[in-house]
Amino acid sequence: MPSSDKVYVAYYTKPNPKHSQDYHFSILICPKNPVIGVFDESGAAPKIVNSTIYHAVNLNNSPWRYESKDVPARTPRLLGVLCLGKLSGGSTSIPVDRGRVDRLLKGVPITVDCRVWVINAIERLVTSGYVYTQTPQAFHGPGGYARVVQRGSEFVFEMTKRGETMRTTSVFACDAFGAQIGSDIGPFLTRN
Repeated sequence: MPSSDKVYVAYYTKPNPKHSQDYHFSILICPKNPVIGVFDESGAAPKIVNSTIYHAVNLNNSPWRYESKDVPARTPRLLGVLCLGKLSGGSTSIPVDRGRVDRLLKGVPITVDCRVWVINAIERLVTSGYVYTQTPQAFHGPGGYARVVQRGSEFVFEMTKRGETMRTTSVFACDAFGAQIGSDIGPFLTRN
């Protein structure tokens, strides 16, 4: 049975991108309509933490390692998301929680970089029944899971090259086919 939490592939800016589609890729799980905090003018992210990020990181050129942590749904570096579906317990009647997701994703090997890790992670999530999707056919066919991640990357690139002010709009969101959908991750609130 699916929960109300949504599972996304999240695309973040990198501090020193090598090209225009050089993103940091992660899995982001958020509650439906997450509360978005007030963006601090100093550049600090909101302090409301209601989502969890799962990703492969190599900070300061250290070896790649797996990391999961609770984060705000919206951060200044988040450019867009690809909605995989809702968090699900699959064929079991036991609802899956974020701790079970963490245990599953810890076992995904980090072979190359964060993009390849995300491709392998979403395959494991979907095949394990942890993601309830209304479009399972998106993961089949040429390219499979890698094609889904690429569609999201292309979508985010097209949306962000328009130059819209990211702080005053909802995060750009697409489905597994790369088609724009409504976003549950809204704009930062402004101070009155």
